[in-house]
Amino acid sequence: MRTLTYLVAVTLDGFVAGPDGADPTGPGGFWPVTAADIAYLTATYPETLPGPARTALSVTADGDHFDTVLEGRRSYQVGLDAGVTNAYPHLRHVVFSRTLAESPDPGVELVATDPVAYVRELKRQQGKGIWLVGGATLAAALRPEIDRLVIKRAPIAIGSGIPLFAGEFAVDTYRPVHSDALDSGVVVTTYERPAPTLPTERFDLRPLTRQQAERILADDRTGQPWSPGYPRADDRDVARMALRHDAADDPWFGALQIVDRDTGLVVGGLGCFGPPGDDRTVEFGYGVAPEVEGRGIATEAVRGLLDHVFATGRVDLVRADTTHDNLGSQRVLEKAGLHRYASDDRLHYYERRRTT
Repeated sequence: MRTLTYLVAVTLDGFVAGPDGADPTGPGGFWPVTAADIAYLTATYPETLPGPARTALSVTADGDHFDTVLEGRRSYQVGLDAGVTNAYPHLRHVVFSRTLAESPDPGVELVATDPVAYVRELKRQQGKGIWLVGGATLAAALRPEIDRLVIKRAPIAIGSGIPLFAGEFAVDTYRPVHSDALDSGVVVTTYERPAPTLPTERFDLRPLTRQQAERILADDRTGQPWSPGYPRADDRDVARMALRHDAADDPWFGALQIVDRDTGLVVGGLGCFGPPGDDRTVEFGYGVAPEVEGRGIATEAVRGLLDHVFATGRVDLVRADTTHDNLGSQRVLEKAGLHRYASDDRLHYYERRRTT
């Protein structure tokens, strides 16, 4: 599933612009952009540089993070006032407005419908991440859908102005995951919304994010809380599947990681191979790192997943299969309440029906 990132520059006291809403980095602005700032964006987020800046700096990189940018009517007006009808021609550019009758630029899409519903549909589509550039009112409306904040905090305080979010009081919790201090004094900090968790007695089941799937396939263990035997070959297959298919309607019908609550380590994975269809049936698979086998991890995780799946009211039957020689897997399925209903020359097939 694609993610929505609010990447924005703010002052020390939390403002994205002065009281007049003008571009703080433009002519007469209070925030001078330094060579260090430009170098950082060019290397890390080249797709967030406006088209004229990319041309002036000879930047051609597509960037790894975003292929779509969203902004509100007032934020878009800042560009229009500067004579720029599409500041991001290299991205899919979406502007939310109920007052513009037609788009000033053929490369800019106007949306007058509910931004939350629109973004949820965007997330279901294939593509890179979605960048929310502003403004504060749109950011407030989209708070439930913001997965990540990238805050470029300047060593400047202005006392009043346009806040990061302009909306109702509500508490959202994010966790810091990375920070870069630039020579200009700007500190760029990335925050992520904590992943939803399905707890069992000893473990937490967490949806496998796109970023985590990409790291598994790249065998990038840097800073990852992975058990030594994770990921297994099957986990790489699951990661490929997670990148190809979408479980946006309910992440619990997609790929999950098994996290040991005591150590914080990912010790295995499991999940359904997609949401139920008209037959109200799902298939699932599972596996744990070799060094933690024999601790009842798979049994506990499978029971937790199936309890949740049945509790949704959308599933009447769950199925799984295992090879003839995998006695451990057969015991897991049987302990989780499944029974064998068929076999062929290679596999045993198991199922469990929902009980009312």
